[in-house]
Amino acid sequence: MSARIGAVVGPASALLVVLNLCACRPPQSPVTTQLPEGFGSAIAPRELPAVSAEELGQSRSVRRCDRGTCAFDARFEGSAQDERAPAKMAPWIIEPGSTVRVERGEHDVLAMVVAGSVIASTPVLDPTERNVVPDQRVGPWTALRSANRGMTLFVDATDPPALVVIVLARDAPASAGPTSDAPAPSKDMVVPRAQALDVPLQVRPLAAIPWLTWGGGAFRAKIAFEGADAPRASLGVLVGGARSSVAEHVHDGSYELLTAIVSDGMVTVAPRGEGQLGHQNVVRPGDPQVIPAGARHAWQPAGTLPLVAVQAYAPGGPEQRFRALSR
Repeated sequence: MSARIGAVVGPASALLVVLNLCACRPPQSPVTTQLPEGFGSAIAPRELPAVSAEELGQSRSVRRCDRGTCAFDARFEGSAQDERAPAKMAPWIIEPGSTVRVERGEHDVLAMVVAGSVIASTPVLDPTERNVVPDQRVGPWTALRSANRGMTLFVDATDPPALVVIVLARDAPASAGPTSDAPAPSKDMVVPRAQALDVPLQVRPLAAIPWLTWGGGAFRAKIAFEGADAPRASLGVLVGGARSSVAEHVHDGSYELLTAIVSDGMVTVAPRGEGQLGHQNVVRPGDPQVIPAGARHAWQPAGTLPLVAVQAYAPGGPEQRFRALSR
């Protein structure tokens, strides 16, 4: 979510009032996530929360790999999200001794390790083939990317379960909508030198990435992959205060995909064009959202929890508004 973002500190719009009055919200389940600051306020936390995999396991949208090797299907046809979309997102709980594998192909694999630790590598096609990419153990809040090479994520038998949000991004099909109209990356956009090279497996701990902050501290973001280094999809995290809303806006040329890690609120999505009715989704931890290009959408928190979400744009571009807003 990007354009026209700000904290709501005065009277809400008519749309947001309607959302607040909605009586269809199920009771909020207890939350044990560690929130260092910003709990219940309009200010976004300055630190990413420590969560366990099981905290998000209550969501029916979270997939679980509990034995052997599990495949994240690289096909888009028949996707439960949107087969026209240039990307799809799924949160996974990987149990100890298990592996999630995405086969190599004409697509990028991006992943955000949220909880636990994984041993990441690119797949080996043949038992006799030597993998030139060394396995890398990565911990919470670390972003990974592999272009056209696939990815394997293994959890050691002695480690706790891991929670990983995986994004599969392809070249946008013609039916997905117009080419992204997002502004070009600014000249001061930081692209790590290692990422500018043909690195088979890119690893970016979010701790090394500075916060982008706007709206008087109401929103913060960290962008792990973006611009020319990740043309099929960007990947990062978006953090908002418990009383900070996102006004209705549109990304004409990019799909937006989010998986909530900490959340209690409502997202509205409506088709292109004024006056057309859309739908409202209560967003709970572990719930992924897919917002098509050209769809009007807005976010209204319940005022109880901050928003922490893994966020991708496909193709990338709209995330550059965060840089503009943070100046």
